[in-house]
Amino acid sequence: KMKLRISSPWASCQTSSLEIQLYGGVRVFDLRIGYHHHHHRGGGKKNDDWPIVHDIWQTKVSLKDVLFTMRHFLQIYKKEVIILDMHRFVPLFPATRKHQ
Repeated sequence: KMKLRISSPWASCQTSSLEIQLYGGVRVFDLRIGYHHHHHRGGGKKNDDWPIVHDIWQTKVSLKDVLFTMRHFLQIYKKEVIILDMHRFVPLFPATRKHQ
């Protein structure tokens, strides 16, 4: 429990929303994406939420949300380029903590 209380406030790497980062000039994003382990093995239900995570912390933002926001931004600013680094896919188990 103590680890949860101490690390929870720092589990979020960015305090600004994706929109604020985009309009502020950020064009490179390091995304860590969670997936439900039982879905990965073909266990039935489709996993279409793909939450953005930081280690064992699951955010309230999904990959779908991120891509929608970026698409909207790029429709307005057609000459801009956004780089996504999605090098880490994190299996989510029941013990994965949802960020409050």
